[in-house]
Amino acid sequence: MRSASRSMKEASKKSFLDQTRQRWKVTVFLALILLGGVLLALMIWRVNDSTSLPWAPGEVFFSLTGTSVVLISVLWLWFSVRCPRCGVKVASAVLTKEPVTTWLRRLLECRECPGCGFAGDQSRR
Repeated sequence: MRSASRSMKEASKKSFLDQTRQRWKVTVFLALILLGGVLLALMIWRVNDSTSLPWAPGEVFFSLTGTSVVLISVLWLWFSVRCPRCGVKVASAVLTKEPVTTWLRRLLECRECPGCGFAGDQSRR
């Protein structure tokens, strides 16, 4: 009896992303944002020093590629994190309702689907 109540308490501490095994999608988003930032930093470097490495791509390549990667990462997050029960795009619901300063923390800490209230499968380990 104690182990069942303990496992329910531990499960209730887990976020919706953990319960539905979707945290990896946020990790992919963050990795893509980092990659886009590196590409944009390379663009700034290339603008300021275009002669040191003539074989390196130009600033137009870095700016378009970096911007595209960041856009793709936001679209990935927007469409990929979904509720398995009702299909609501959880990330898009959080992104549209939360301030820019707190949306990521809110997404990582949310305990249930904003559409139907589904909290994830409590029996998974």
